[in-house]
Amino acid sequence: MKESGCSEILVGAEAGDDEILQFLRKEVKADDYVTVKRVASQHNIKLWISLMLGVPYDLSNPQKALKREYKACTDLVRKLYQVEND
Repeated sequence: MKESGCSEILVGAEAGDDEILQFLRKEVKADDYVTVKRVASQHNIKLWISLMLGVPYDLSNPQKALKREYKACTDLVRKLYQVEND
């Protein structure tokens, strides 16, 4: 991709929580995005990752679900940031 002139990629990761990713029928795990970030960085390709908060996957306790989702997203962002600074 780099050889073809690609310099940036936007990935719709949607969530940092594996359970939510499964609910959304994404066939990936949250750590897969860290791997993609690492590979893209090795080729000097900027990776933009979009995340959502408030996915209504657990309506039995939405406040607890949102806190869990927020923590998972911030944990993923920290991991992605660490790749950038390794």
